[in-house]
Amino acid sequence: MKEEAPLIAGEQVLMTLEKSPLVLTNYRVRFDMRDMGASSYQSISLEAIAYCGFVSNSQPIVLLFGLVFLCVGTAGVFVPNPIKQSVLIGTVLLLLALAFLIIYFATRSAILEISATSGDKITLVANHVKRVQIIAFLEAVLEAKLRFNRKILPAEKSSGS
Repeated sequence: MKEEAPLIAGEQVLMTLEKSPLVLTNYRVRFDMRDMGASSYQSISLEAIAYCGFVSNSQPIVLLFGLVFLCVGTAGVFVPNPIKQSVLIGTVLLLLALAFLIIYFATRSAILEISATSGDKITLVANHVKRVQIIAFLEAVLEAKLRFNRKILPAEKSSGS
């Protein structure tokens, strides 16, 4: 069972980012990562947050080349044709396809960053978290900051009729 960091008096967890060590509370954003041989704990108060962002990068053209080489290489190896060296050419194309696919998956990135006015920042490689969940978390951080700074007032409770 994972041991959780204690909360500050009056602090409540508002949201956690699935598959990540990020937690949003009514006072702060907390990053508590523990791995075998490594750990990191960071906390940024809502009032100190200066920036929240998410950037993802991939090279779809590299994926396209990899898939084209895969198809042509597979045809060269397995489809009978009159070219003498078709198996050799197909094998080379399959190796090229493998290289392009490895490059594509190795260079994909998704980075979530929350920065404080002091320059401190929480950076999370979020390759295994869905974009929709990351955006929802960042929007919740912004809303919590605005509520904390009283720029958004709590909704008034309606009197039951």
